[in-house]
Amino acid sequence: MRFMRSMIAAPILVLSLLAVAASAAPAADWDLQIAYTMPSGPGSVWSHSAGNCLIFTGGWSKVSTPRFVGHVREPRGQLDIARRSGETIVPGQAIHVDRIFGPRPRALAATDVGIQLAGRRAYLTGTIRPVHSNSARTAPRVRLAQLHGVKVATRTVHGHLVATVRGRATMLAPLTGMLNGLRCKGPRIDEHPIPAGSPLGTVTATFVPGRASAAVDSFGFALSLDGTAYGPQPPHIEPTGGAKGDADGLTFATAPGSRVAATCTPDRCDPRDGHVALVGGLDFVDGARRLSVAGLTLDIAGGRPTIRGTVDGTPLTVVSVASDENTPRIDDQLRAQLVATFGDPELGGFVGSLRLPLSDLAPT
Repeated sequence: MRFMRSMIAAPILVLSLLAVAASAAPAADWDLQIAYTMPSGPGSVWSHSAGNCLIFTGGWSKVSTPRFVGHVREPRGQLDIARRSGETIVPGQAIHVDRIFGPRPRALAATDVGIQLAGRRAYLTGTIRPVHSNSARTAPRVRLAQLHGVKVATRTVHGHLVATVRGRATMLAPLTGMLNGLRCKGPRIDEHPIPAGSPLGTVTATFVPGRASAAVDSFGFALSLDGTAYGPQPPHIEPTGGAKGDADGLTFATAPGSRVAATCTPDRCDPRDGHVALVGGLDFVDGARRLSVAGLTLDIAGGRPTIRGTVDGTPLTVVSVASDENTPRIDDQLRAQLVATFGDPELGGFVGSLRLPLSDLAPT
């Protein structure tokens, strides 16, 4: 929506997810990215790979730079970061391991890798199957690795809310069983069975919530009038009651504690629904004639804004968005009051540059 692209001026996102009791949201509302490293030191899975005739042909690398398992806009599953519960999954193949010697070349893969939170514990999960098999849809999900020293944190990246789950991973029996079942065996092979608990590396999962609750401290918009009877000088607009006016238009503080519901993408968060009381009003002035609008409120429904107020105690709509349009406009109720006050039947105008900075986001 053209309106929504201009709605946010400078989002400020600050949040401690651990202090928020958010309800579980479908994972389709999240953008998920999982990254990991594979250590090459003693006891690591990489140190055992050569003697076991194993080669990781996809997904992993022994270099210290994180390698991405996957990045998906609509992961599967259900995750509640605040309560640290649930599981969310990146569909597709993530770990591909080949046995490079032997009379019968074999390959196994871990697919649909995900992150599972279970209170203070966290796990890397997935399904294990032969690479060319179609049984992944019915294969049971297993825990591949456990994360230790788990940290859940949030930050702001390019103006949007990001949550990160990070920990040192050690392999669990299903993953070591996959590797040991594939590796070379025999007296002529320098084999090294891979024990459960072997270090896997550092796993980092990054999430962007699709929906959030956001605090709002101010709201602004531009309002311009034009007409014919007055020539180039229609009534001018004066902010009142603590409102401010500048080259960008009018700016109003909001009532303390005001919050709205927002919709987030990896690029931005936009207001979706909410009711906000504004501090101050505005007067339309032409000489001795004046039309005062007070008691302003902002209502957002489905991303569409409506500004309401009162004139001499009578409620009216100031700015609205037509059902078949995306652009806010001066509502007919306000225009009728302007025509009656200033006597110009063609008096009109336009609305632009709506600004609603969001802060203190919490996933919902």
